[in-house]
Order: sequence, then structure tokens, then C-alpha cells
Amino acid sequence: MSAKKKIVLATDFFYPHWTGISKAIWNMTRVLADRFDFTVLTVRYDRSLKPYEEYGSVRVFRDEPLFTLSRAYYSASLVHRAISEIARADTVFINCPNTNILPLAIAAKISGKRLLCFHQGDLILPSGLSNALIQSLYDGMNYIGFSLADAVASYTRDYAEHSRVLKPHLHKFQSFLMPVLTGKPHAHASAAIEALRELRKKGVTIFGIAGRFVQEKGFDVLFRAIPRMKTRKSFIFAFAGAIRMSYENTFDEIRNLSAPIEDKIRYLGLLNDEELPDFYSSIDYFVLPSRSECFGLVQAEAALAGIPVLAADIPGARMLVKTTGFGALFESENPDELARVLDSVMESGDRFSEKYSNVLQMLDPTTNAEKIATFLG
Repeated sequence: MSAKKKIVLATDFFYPHWTGISKAIWNMTRVLADRFDFTVLTVRYDRSLKPYEEYGSVRVFRDEPLFTLSRAYYSASLVHRAISEIARADTVFINCPNTNILPLAIAAKISGKRLLCFHQGDLILPSGLSNALIQSLYDGMNYIGFSLADAVASYTRDYAEHSRVLKPHLHKFQSFLMPVLTGKPHAHASAAIEALRELRKKGVTIFGIAGRFVQEKGFDVLFRAIPRMKTRKSFIFAFAGAIRMSYENTFDEIRNLSAPIEDKIRYLGLLNDEELPDFYSSIDYFVLPSRSECFGLVQAEAALAGIPVLAADIPGARMLVKTTGFGALFESENPDELARVLDSVMESGDRFSEKYSNVLQMLDPTTNAEKIATFLG
């Protein structure tokens, strides 16, 4: 039997960080750990995390951040470590967005290693001169890094064709879905989840929303849509995620929209992987009102748990519903259209269950793992 190929995997964030960007890579290493040796280079964003850990055969180095820029933690020592690790590797895999893409890409090519980049979304920041400069710097570094790469990939070609940074590199582009791994809900969950379950039993429709509370996620569109709903049936929106981010103040900026409808919203806080299955088991529909979304791993988790998805019709995010039919799409940034879709699913009841088999086919872990393994070589 041939030796496993050695992969140096550079990512700004890794387990136990809670975002789709980090979770996707964590899932990939878990699914393919028996076929590849992964050395993960990441940042120690939390002082409680160990500088070095092993998860089975996956080695994880967490280097100290030198400074923060927007939501990124920059580590110069990670680059120094990468040089020695790349020398021993067969392939360098950069999970993007990545603050160190430029030096890591250059180090990989100088060492003669195969360089792969997996892109999980263009940087989208609120308007302003400083944010515009950050986005321009990010785009420039990505352009050079992707130009040096042997191959680049993302979840869907639909997103790549509309991406600022992927579009110039479609000649070397591949698409595949990262593994979606979900646990089973617990019989007894937190008090907040149990309260939602009780409301469901009483006929209240529960819409779930989740993610970072930032402008990009379009929660203001949802808050504008809720008062425009015409249904007379009872409903609640349950939000899973942190509401205040250190780098963006969206929650407080749109309090004038959320205050009048706070009786319709339940804030559950940030949920971990053990708690998310309980969350999915307590909702009837999952809503994704994003302005920009590479794919939306959380919507895939919800769909796999049997929860129909109501998603904005935007590149990348729309592909799950378009491919499977397990849910409905609405025009992006159109609160009237979103309200209409919310009313429609409440009035029509279950009309998506027969499409669930399509979800299982699209998110089949074996099929998708094979595509990733081929990409890794």
C-alpha cells in the first residue's frame, strides 16, 4: 500500500472555531484522514487553545497572532513555520480567505510543491474608505495567489462565475461540495430549544436563521420582511449565532428594525456542533437572506436534517434549492418577496418532503469525498 500524501493545510481559522469556513475544512480532514496526512497551520485566536494538538492523524499548529485586521488574525510566525512544513509536504492547500495567501503561495512554488486554493467567499465589508482599501488589498493578494496555484476550487461554478477573485481563474477552476457532517438531536436539549419544541407542538411555525450578525448576511432584509407578512398563523424566528461582532456593529445599527418585532424573535446565542442538531430539530424552515454567500454550509446542515430551505436567489447560495427543489428562492434584498415566500410556506404546509431524497444525493458524503480526494491528488 502506498504511503499517504502529506498535505500542508493553511487556514486562518480551524476547529473549534464556529464558522462555515472553518467547519468545512474540519469536516474535510475528518473524512479524508485515512487517505491523507494533514498538517494544519492556523492562528491561536483564543488563548485557551493549545499551540499544538492532534486529532487522530491530523496535526494542528496554532501560531500566535501578531495583530488583527477587521475579522482576521495575522500571524507572521505561521509563515516561518510553513516554510519548513512545506518542504516536507507533497501538496499545499490554502483555505481562502487567508491573510497569508501571498507568502504561502510563493513559498509553495519556490519549493516546487503542488499548490491548491479552496475559496469560500469574497471579502464583503461595510462601505467606507478603510474597508474599501482592505478589500482591494485582499483582492490583489488573492489574484497573485490564485495565479500561482495549480488549481482553484469552490463549492459551485455558479459562485465562481460571479466572484471578484475567482472569475479571472475559471480556466483552472473545479467545483465540489465540502462534506456536511451532522449529529443527531438530543431527547432533552437546552431550555431555549425545549421552549421552541413546545411552541411547535402547539402549532407555532418556527423559522430558523443562523450565522454571524453582519451586513453581508442580510438580516435587515428579514427584519423588514417580518412586519409585511400577511398570515394570521402564529410564527417565531429563532436565531442561532453571536449577535455582536468585534469588527462590525450591524446588530445595533438595525435595532430600529428589530425592536418592533422582538416578540417574534428568539436569540439563542452561539451554538456548538453538539447543540446545532437540537436547533434544527426545533424549526420548521431555515431562512438564508444573505446578500452574498459562497454556498452556506449551515443551509446544507439544515437541509440534511430534513428542514426545507428558503434562500435568497444569489450566486452560490441558490444552488442547493435549485438542484434539489427542497425549499424556495426569493429575490435578494426584496423584503416584500421574502414576506410573500414566508406566507406561502405557512399557508401551503408541507410540500417539500418528497424532494428530500434529492438532498441526500447532492450531499452524499462518499461522492463528495471522492471529488475532494481527486482535487488533492
